[in-house]
Amino acid sequence: MRKKFSKPLRAFFYQLRQEEGASIVEFALIAPLFIFFIFALIQLSAALIIDNALEASIREAARYGIAGQGSGARDDEIRSRIQTVARDYSGGLINPSNLTIMINAYPNFQALDANTSGENGSGRGNQAVKYQVQYTWDTTIPIFGASNLLVLKAQTPVMNEGFEN
Repeated sequence: MRKKFSKPLRAFFYQLRQEEGASIVEFALIAPLFIFFIFALIQLSAALIIDNALEASIREAARYGIAGQGSGARDDEIRSRIQTVARDYSGGLINPSNLTIMINAYPNFQALDANTSGENGSGRGNQAVKYQVQYTWDTTIPIFGASNLLVLKAQTPVMNEGFEN
């Protein structure tokens, strides 16, 4: 035998079965997560753009330095080229004055591989040179860890052509 509920209890259970407003509750639960993922995707895209700009700038500097181009202030010209390419390729996301640029020359690749300290500068002809650039980017949301700061690096070792010093 089926037990009958009182009228107020039946009205309460009837209200629970109603689906009006369910979509707004679902939206309220899902929207913050969706918005977070959208911002994370935008930030990840910006990080990849910056990383690509650093790689392009270091390749351009190495190409310039390998051939021994430039006048007496060759190292300054290479640093300036790195800053210009990084700024242009990043669409303005990189502040060139915040780049850390290291250029070290070694007698050969074996010395470079042995992690010995090299002389500062783009070197002479037939020397191995390691170009490095580092940029610390202050992200908007700390999605890459506990800190808002993300350190991006690029480097390339090259062998200078046999140009005259």
